[in-house]
Amino acid sequence: MMKISEREMRRISATHVFTARGEGVLADHSIVLGGAQILDVLPDTEAEIKYPDLAIERYEDCTILPGLVNCHSHTSMPGDGRTVEDAAGVSDGVLLLRAANNVRAALRTGVTTLADLGARAGVAFALRDALAEGEVMGPRLVLAGMPATSRMGHCWPWGGVVRDASEMRTLARSQFARGADLLKVMGTGGGTVGTDPFRPQFSREVLEAATQEARAAGRPAFAHCSATDAVRLAIETAFDVIVHGTFHNEEGVLTGLDDRSADLALEHGVYWNPTLAVARSSIPQLERAENPDRELIERKKKIWKERAEGVRRLHELGVPIVAGSDEGWGSYRFGGFILELEALEESGIPSPDVLLSGTLNSAAALGVEEMVGSLECGKRADLVVVEGRPFREVSALRRVQKVILGGRDASPGEPGFPVPSFVERWV
Repeated sequence: MMKISEREMRRISATHVFTARGEGVLADHSIVLGGAQILDVLPDTEAEIKYPDLAIERYEDCTILPGLVNCHSHTSMPGDGRTVEDAAGVSDGVLLLRAANNVRAALRTGVTTLADLGARAGVAFALRDALAEGEVMGPRLVLAGMPATSRMGHCWPWGGVVRDASEMRTLARSQFARGADLLKVMGTGGGTVGTDPFRPQFSREVLEAATQEARAAGRPAFAHCSATDAVRLAIETAFDVIVHGTFHNEEGVLTGLDDRSADLALEHGVYWNPTLAVARSSIPQLERAENPDRELIERKKKIWKERAEGVRRLHELGVPIVAGSDEGWGSYRFGGFILELEALEESGIPSPDVLLSGTLNSAAALGVEEMVGSLECGKRADLVVVEGRPFREVSALRRVQKVILGGRDASPGEPGFPVPSFVERWV
């Protein structure tokens, strides 16, 4: 083990520490960092004895928790209402600059690990290279590269079009060879014009080819699904994470929780990324319109409540919920991961479990839980300090005091920077 000098060590203490290790909330504890790793988690009284010469960075009436892990975003999307089709004519250079600004916004709100679940060709990989070179400030990235889709299917302008099992295997292998950390497959259509969100896009044979390649590469497989039939098929073909996971029938009617899907998810140990906040991200804009369409607004609110009830029931049954915001999509701008966490809490999930969904559970779904997601010795020194008690009220995460990434301060600007003003609370 490499010897760490005292100059490389830091001791950070707070009134509360949420480790995400299943031990509840610790009072008056210290996190000792050695370079880019966590060296120790121990009571302040023990830290004084074990590290007598180490200066303390103390935060009163604050909580230290692991750096947040957002398992779903699209870093090159603007989140201003523009669609995939709108962005089709934008150059890779512009997309890369946009992505750089987006990840910076995410980092300043405490997100230290961020998954991009779909981007055009090599844009996300170029972003990760820029982060490694220090040209961009942002979280650790977990990348899907181009998501697999059908001809003229959901997000087809990004590439990744496959027609059969052989082409699915070719795409998966090429993405992994390029450095993809996971495989994303569009199990149904979606917001892309002309696609069908309510029917599976691929056969069982093609989906099995996808998960077989992911297994062979030791990578997780994520399935975008917005129909009950597609959810069941994705779980049966061994996908690790269901994205969106809404229960629509073939006519597009949103039904309640599908018991068969829930049973399958429990049986197969599947993670569920419900993306609750993006489902209502357009509501504030609609309400500010000069002549608001009240019928549309109420319909969107009703759909959201139905979705939230299904997520609550999935959680109660024991299906692990993971927090992924889908930032960049639709009207959901970057810097708003808190909205997804607040939505999960509003659905009825207890605050400590919401924090787990945005830390350790999300890291596990991405396959990076051995590195990040909890405050444990040997893990990466990624943590966030917030004023208040987020384990009682998730909205405390809006009051970020410090972000540390790999042992270094990553808080842009002066301490106590606010959540971006465009991140509105929903009533």
